[in-house]
Amino acid sequence: MKSFEGKVSDGLKAALAFSCLDFADLKALGVAVSGGADSVSLLCSLKNILPEKIALKAVTVNHNIRPESETSGDADYVESLCKTLGVPCVRYEIPRGLVEQNSLQENKGLEDSARKLRYEKFSDFMKAENIDFLCLAHNKNDQEETVLMRILSGSTDLRGIPLARGRFLRPLLNISRSEI
Repeated sequence: MKSFEGKVSDGLKAALAFSCLDFADLKALGVAVSGGADSVSLLCSLKNILPEKIALKAVTVNHNIRPESETSGDADYVESLCKTLGVPCVRYEIPRGLVEQNSLQENKGLEDSARKLRYEKFSDFMKAENIDFLCLAHNKNDQEETVLMRILSGSTDLRGIPLARGRFLRPLLNISRSEI
């Protein structure tokens, strides 16, 4: 049976292949870390499996949606973990109230607004840190939930989350949450 890190390595190679690349093409790889089990597992695995010549850098985004002690606590934890692992970490703070304001202005839910702002910060991070690709921690359960939600909403588009889209890679997409 393959180890968790072996599965992450396979997932990363598959995502890179989907983008017509391999490890040899990478100089710097980013990882988005929220502080949850999925992204923390991805961070730790990437730290252990990447060749030394590939710089690993982390990004965390504090959306400031929850009470300050909770939302700052997640970002503080990510920064502390990254320091322990020797992985540089960039923290972005979305001003309190901006997610809600954008949600109302664009007539979208909070999650959609938070996602839009988060991806803007991810793009800023990749540009500022010369990151080739950013790994996200979507997993097999997220994939199944996405397809199910599309079925329930009556969508004819039953594609799930792509393994790679542009410069975003999802190495955990074939790993279940229980394995994580």
